[in-house]
Amino acid sequence: VIQIAIQFITAIIIVKLILPEDFGMYKWIVALSLYGTLVASLGIDEIVAKYSVNFSELDDLSRKIRLLRDAYILRNVACIITFIVLYLLILPYIIKSSSFSEMADLGIKIGILFGISSIFSSNIQLSVRLLDAEFLFVKSRLLNFMSAIVPSILKVFLTYTHGIYGLAVGTLVGTFVTFMATEYITRRDVFGKYQNISPYKERLMKLILSESMILFVVLLISLSMLNLDLILVGFLALPKDVGYYSFAKMIVGILITILTFAAPMIYPYLIKKQAENNEVYSIKKILKFTFMANFFVFGAVIVMGKTIIQWIFPDYLSGYPILLVLIGLFFTVPLSYYIVGPIINQHRFYAWQAKVMGIMLLPLIILNYLFILKLGVIGAAIATVLCVSIQQIILVKKSLQLANVRFLPHYIWKPFFAMIIPTIICYLANSLFPWYFTLLSGVLVYPLLYLAIFSKSLSGFDDDDRTLVGELSSNLPSTVRKALLLFKPILKAIT
Repeated sequence: VIQIAIQFITAIIIVKLILPEDFGMYKWIVALSLYGTLVASLGIDEIVAKYSVNFSELDDLSRKIRLLRDAYILRNVACIITFIVLYLLILPYIIKSSSFSEMADLGIKIGILFGISSIFSSNIQLSVRLLDAEFLFVKSRLLNFMSAIVPSILKVFLTYTHGIYGLAVGTLVGTFVTFMATEYITRRDVFGKYQNISPYKERLMKLILSESMILFVVLLISLSMLNLDLILVGFLALPKDVGYYSFAKMIVGILITILTFAAPMIYPYLIKKQAENNEVYSIKKILKFTFMANFFVFGAVIVMGKTIIQWIFPDYLSGYPILLVLIGLFFTVPLSYYIVGPIINQHRFYAWQAKVMGIMLLPLIILNYLFILKLGVIGAAIATVLCVSIQQIILVKKSLQLANVRFLPHYIWKPFFAMIIPTIICYLANSLFPWYFTLLSGVLVYPLLYLAIFSKSLSGFDDDDRTLVGELSSNLPSTVRKALLLFKPILKAIT
């Protein structure tokens, strides 16, 4: 949560320091760079972490050392090839063909700097997964925090002094500093731990690639489903509009990232239920709490999004609150798959998942192209909402079929109706009162009204749900629990 807060505050400061079109080019090049980071990773992080744990459990440490070394070789070779092909050969042509053609020289320099940063970022991600595989969670979280705070400080300072070019330099320098710290810790605490063990003679690169490629394809298609709208906007809309659109997506993305932190809190309790041979119960509880949280966030986006956009971009267009709502919808219902998916990943239907996503890519591209030409960036939001929602509904349905779980309609209509009235009240009130009332209504009034309607009027909580909430709250840090105790009388009265 601290990392997200740092990134959000950094983004707001940066937007205030540069023009919307500069911010648009920055986010557009970042969107392109995500493909470079993914290609450089080859999807091997999860595979290497999994086999690292397996080899440890089997006491096959020689294979583990060979696995780690081969993974590092594959990762760095992929990084170098990706940098040459994507950032030196392809990216300059793409920038010159986009809406940022008049800023092409600056864009190419920034792209190259991001390309170098992506090499360091890719190795940081692998190192963090290896530390997790060794159960060194404190150190991996420390590196995650460092990868957020160090580049953020440098980005703000250098953006203030050198504009958007300084932003790219700050990203590179901050990522490099984190990379050096990561390398030191990884070599000391992972490789150093096994330095007296001879590696397995046979190379394991074939094993790594064979396991990782299908996951890589799924990740590539998933990234395209979430990213192509912004990339197409960069070709078909004005640079200033790209800035507005990318910031709107960023706001909702941060809200959803916060929301997904609920999943790790829920899993321990549900895994315990699964151990009692009650998997169906577990998935139903995940669905119920997922949709309750999804619609809550959707309403919060409507309540607070307009004021945030007005504050960041005072000259925003009148349609941008609608844009924010549409993008909020894009992230709302589909999110259920990403939370339901991990609990049933033992079914391993990656190939089927990749097929569904691949089929939806073509209509996504066609509809985005047509709608952007007709409606501008609002059209991009509409097209993306339609395609991604259809895709994720299909995936959720298939997931539930594999788990033999019947979807219950009240999981949707109860939180939906609980969201409508508080959203309308707070949205209308925000148009009548000063901006600070928006923060008050979004942080306090809207959540309490939502919970009151969901729990009291619609009977959304049962006794088992209250037990679940109680067990989940015990996993929170003590400072957070003490803060929540201040609201216990109100929450008890509501629920």
